[in-house]
Amino acid sequence: MKNHTKVYLEGMKIPITMYADDLGLICEWCEAGPMVDVNHIYARGMGGSTLKDSIENLIGLCRHCHLQFESHKIDREAMSLKHLKNIP
Repeated sequence: MKNHTKVYLEGMKIPITMYADDLGLICEWCEAGPMVDVNHIYARGMGGSTLKDSIENLIGLCRHCHLQFESHKIDREAMSLKHLKNIP
């Protein structure tokens, strides 16, 4: 498991076994699809170097939303604001 995934799970208070067993974690953006990726909201090349592996810079996405995000069809700032509301 990658370090940023561990940071995300710990920050969101999700047991690692729950993620590994796929027990119904859902996408933070669409709130419908199953969460399959932990993605950096701001990558190093976009000023995310100081936040790289912090819970504030990591979001759990379904495959569809991850692809939409990577193709710039989802606004990065809107995603960040929505994610910040989800952090326990």
